[in-house]
Amino acid sequence: LDYFIREAGEIFGISRNLPINDRGPKRILEYVLHQEDEDEEQNLADATMELFEPALNQEDEPYFSDIDDYDDSE
Repeated sequence: LDYFIREAGEIFGISRNLPINDRGPKRILEYVLHQEDEDEEQNLADATMELFEPALNQEDEPYFSDIDDYDDSE
């Protein structure tokens, strides 16, 4: 199992992100799990932003685009 984890680390470029003396299978798995956790947190943050600030499509008009039509102060 150690061999396969080390080889996967080399194939996927994980090993080059680790110090030369710290490229063991445990460290490779730790790196992968840490990266997955960061990606998950980023996806959650992006989803939260979309929930509270929906992206406007080119077809969508910004909120209050017709406010001048209803402005009684003039």
